[in-house]
Amino acid sequence: MSITQIATPTSATALTSYEYLTVKALRHNELELADTYRSFGWTLEQSDAAGVGSPTIFLRFKRDRHIKNRPMIDDLQRTATTALNAAEELDRTKTRKAMLVALSTGLLGTVLLAVSVFLLIGSATFLSWVLGIFGLIFWALSPLLYRQVATKSAQSAGPKIAKQRDVAYGAMENSIRLLG
Repeated sequence: MSITQIATPTSATALTSYEYLTVKALRHNELELADTYRSFGWTLEQSDAAGVGSPTIFLRFKRDRHIKNRPMIDDLQRTATTALNAAEELDRTKTRKAMLVALSTGLLGTVLLAVSVFLLIGSATFLSWVLGIFGLIFWALSPLLYRQVATKSAQSAGPKIAKQRDVAYGAMENSIRLLG
């Protein structure tokens, strides 16, 4: 996040100073961030994609530098931004653990199948069949474990995400009152 300041004359006698803010975000968060920053006195000036097909966008905001209660609003903005970032990170962790378990299980199944093939080339046919069957079982378990762990992670992360969003919304409400 970078803040740039520039003074722009609005009439011959008055000078309005603006501060500018550029926020890098994921495309699916664009509307939520626009609403969030609006409650801190920012207006969305421009939204640009980072590249063709990129999930990342750049949101460019502007606000009057001389807003009422600016230090308190800046503190509330930091609180809301931190809470929303924490909620986003918790949302990503829901599938991270499940993916790790599923990939590990699938990799173990692959190793067992490879060992089974090498034993089949040798003379240990019975052991080869046993390891091959266990390898296939681990492959079959991989997507089932993914679903189970992802569901469990989502259930445990859900209340934490809601709490972080409540912190952000509380900061937004307080800011709106201060801007009043």
